[in-house]
Amino acid sequence: MYMMDSMTDAELDGKVDMHKKYDPAVESRIKRIARGSGTHPKEVQMMLQAHKQFESVISRMGKSGMMGKAGAENQRKLAAQMKRNPNQVMSQLKNMDPKILKQMGGEENVRNMMKQYQSGGMGGMPGMGGMPGMGGMPGMGGMPGMGGMGGPGGSMP
Repeated sequence: MYMMDSMTDAELDGKVDMHKKYDPAVESRIKRIARGSGTHPKEVQMMLQAHKQFESVISRMGKSGMMGKAGAENQRKLAAQMKRNPNQVMSQLKNMDPKILKQMGGEENVRNMMKQYQSGGMGGMPGMGGMPGMGGMPGMGGMPGMGGMGGPGGSMP
């Protein structure tokens, strides 16, 4: 998150190509983002690579009709297909890029997300399908020690 806070709006919007290899301006900018966010330049590069992969997944979803006006209908069709033949949908995990699968928490976590999807656990924004299983993603950690912050879940000392 801090890395993205250190980026300009143009960089966040993809108007600046941060993927040019051996471009001194890009390398310098990555180093400045790393310094500004308190991270290593390799971490910035990994975040940019993950963003690029995520962007391509979203692009494919858009082309396949999973997003936009027809997205909600396609998601309902996928849920119906999951109910009819969950093994067919689950077998599609084999076609997924292993790096993306790992970033999503591994095959088991994706299977759990698909099961939540099948059971209708898709609250959230209309037409977006929510974000199932995000609470169960390994390595995400939550926010330990925040129970004393007040509000609905805690109390101020």
